[in-house]
Amino acid sequence: MKINLTTLVDGETSFEFKDKIKDFSYEGIELPGEIEVEAVLYKSISQITANVDIRGEYILTCDKCLENYKTPFDTSYFIIYKYEQDEELLGSDEDENIKYISPKTIFIDLEEDVKEYIILSVPMRHTPEEKNDVCTVCGKNVNEILKIEETKEENPVWEKLKSLKNK
Repeated sequence: MKINLTTLVDGETSFEFKDKIKDFSYEGIELPGEIEVEAVLYKSISQITANVDIRGEYILTCDKCLENYKTPFDTSYFIIYKYEQDEELLGSDEDENIKYISPKTIFIDLEEDVKEYIILSVPMRHTPEEKNDVCTVCGKNVNEILKIEETKEENPVWEKLKSLKNK
């Protein structure tokens, strides 16, 4: 997902990538297939702005039945690459949407940012779709999965009080 900046002309340029992301790992989440990345870059004298859309699927583990399931994701982000001569600003990350690059930079690699935004798109609750209270992945009734059996253990201390109540 590298973009050659030397071939960019002033104005808008679009790029499309369809590739597997290498070395992706985040708490057991897998990316089984290719990720589609559409990047629209706008180059000016002092900066390059990028609107990036990411689509694909990841495999999650259901929080209820613990089965793996595939679910699609679709996320996007906006970033500005500002040309900067000052060596101290290069590589600084004061603002997450602005990256300072040297005017001599030849390539921009989108892969790390794409990985981060995929991770940010992971839902907090990992639950697949349900139809009529039935999980579409495992086919189990969700109410049965979540049913907690109540066990009644009574403290023998209360037996004497109960006997007094019955008199």
